[in-house]
Amino acid sequence: EAATRGLVLSISPPILLERLAATSLAFGGQRDEAIALLRTAADHANTLGLQLERAQAELKLAELLAARSAPGDIAAASAFAARAAAAASELGLGGLAMEAAALAERHRFDLGSPQSAHAYPEGLSELQYNVLSAIASGLTGEALERALVVGAATREAAERVLAELGVRGPTEAQAFLDRHERELPADVPLTRETADVMASTGPRAFLFSDMVGSTALQGALGDELYARLLQRHDALVRRCIRQHGGHEVKRTGDGFFASFRDGASAIHCAQAVQAEMPVALPDHPQERAFVRIGIHVGQAVEMGDDLFGLAVSTAARVCARGHAGDILVSDSTRSSARTPEIQFQRYGRFALKGLSERMTLYRVPV
Repeated sequence: EAATRGLVLSISPPILLERLAATSLAFGGQRDEAIALLRTAADHANTLGLQLERAQAELKLAELLAARSAPGDIAAASAFAARAAAAASELGLGGLAMEAAALAERHRFDLGSPQSAHAYPEGLSELQYNVLSAIASGLTGEALERALVVGAATREAAERVLAELGVRGPTEAQAFLDRHERELPADVPLTRETADVMASTGPRAFLFSDMVGSTALQGALGDELYARLLQRHDALVRRCIRQHGGHEVKRTGDGFFASFRDGASAIHCAQAVQAEMPVALPDHPQERAFVRIGIHVGQAVEMGDDLFGLAVSTAARVCARGHAGDILVSDSTRSSARTPEIQFQRYGRFALKGLSERMTLYRVPV
């Protein structure tokens, strides 16, 4: 109810504290310090994919920039206010949208269209499209909210819009996506700088795996038994990497980083791993290890036995977006692995930590 009225409670205490501290600084006349702190809060919210907190921080930032009116401040304030208004429109936050409109009227900003930066079928917003994709993947209720980092009111509002389009479950959601596939926005192309780096190496598929809840599992089993479980897990993943022509780059704590010649090989490896999960010890069958896997296709720079670059970081971020049992892949992976035996389910567009542009992700069933 609060969300539908535009009253938002932050779910990220550090960002909330930054906003409160900025408000206090502004009240005390320390406007420059407040602006700097609000920029930090907005960046943190963007990195975490928290649309509500980002919109709140950016609207306050727009207000302070407009009041300061230093060279370039009005243009920056207009841009921040426009982004906050667009987010408010997507999330159905009437109160926040009204604040943005009032600020724009006072300072004669042009907020532009409150639509998302990308056009989605049937006038859906980016958030509504992500809810649609999550439903198609079988997520409902609290599981959907956790995956998209939204509240119940936001989810329910999006589901009402989708219901008006005849989408009430996974079958209708997938059918909708299939009908409108050509209308869906493509990912932002690579920058010239990235393309130049990539030209020096060949395209590869990068796979990251991660054991979900490993710390709790170690606490339940104890160090010695957990080490035995980890050995079983490692043997399984390594066998699948070898069988599908992959190269183990390195272990990553309780996971692996591997490279493959193409996206299809990486996906087949991931499916083989998940088909044998969860892993457990015979004498402790209740303590089971699950993994999540992320795959991205791109180029990387070799340094000794290691690989690094934006594509490698992206693969790790894709993995981090998943849950136990997931195989998530980027759009570049899907494009390089279009074979009849591999199915792709749209998972949504997400802000991945450290990346400036949102990415379309897909879930691959085992």
